[in-house]
Amino acid sequence: MQLDRFTVKAQEALAAAHQLAAGRNHSQVETEHLLVALLDQEGGLTVPILEKIGANPAVVESDLQNQLGRFATVAGASQLTLSQHLRNVLEKSQAESEHMKDSYVSTEHVLIALAGEGDWTSDLLRRHGVSREGILTVLKDLRG
Repeated sequence: MQLDRFTVKAQEALAAAHQLAAGRNHSQVETEHLLVALLDQEGGLTVPILEKIGANPAVVESDLQNQLGRFATVAGASQLTLSQHLRNVLEKSQAESEHMKDSYVSTEHVLIALAGEGDWTSDLLRRHGVSREGILTVLKDLRG
């Protein structure tokens, strides 16, 4: 994974996900942490994309927070690692960027990858009507 290929917003989301996991004493940074970070990001596209699809970002985040509350905690965890699902998402987001012929990996690519990962987070998005195809449709409209 080449972080220098990620936009500033995408890097900020990753850093916020790391901080969220650390603040909750979780042992790994998970896809749930990253989606919360994307939803909370000022000026990000995640909330407008979800709204255009018809999902309620506040309800999605509430469901995520409930899930995060179920994660095991580790006192004094000094070194957080990325979960396998999160590593998969980051790799898939790079592939999405290349497929869309974009120079950098943006938060939109990360959201697409999150929707297609096949874990709890992607299931949550699906339950709220958010799919990879739906995100791509909204992005086509936004990009013109």
